Amino acid sequence: MRIRKLTISFVFVACVCLIPGIGMAQAIHPRNVHFRIIDERMEVFYDLPANRDSIHVKIVFRKKSAPKFRYVPQFISGDIGVGTYSGPNRKIVWYYKKESPSVFTGDGFYFEVKAKRIPVKQKLTNNFY
Repeated sequence: MRIRKLTISFVFVACVCLIPGIGMAQAIHPRNVHFRIIDERMEVFYDLPANRDSIHVKIVFRKKSAPKFRYVPQFISGDIGVGTYSGPNRKIVWYYKKESPSVFTGDGFYFEVKAKRIPVKQKLTNNFY
């Protein structure tokens, strides 16, 4: 009886860890990413596929002149963080003039919009007996 419970537990853990989409966040690829600069802010727009789950969205500022450089902006608002952001024409507002001037040294600036789907936790039932 004890061996059976351990085997079932091991199979469950292996499935949760190895099968994509079960118990883990999944990357979503934002589409139609574009931006515009208005006064002292940058507005970044993106589209995400329709989804009922929560989504974690973040933006990362990068430099071609320093490939290892990654900076997560501090002065941002809008459709960013954890929430239900699926759909077209989502917007992030970045008040880039408030950031430290040292962030903008070098050249070849660009940014990445990253998103992960956070699955709704499903209740586990104990139907082993």
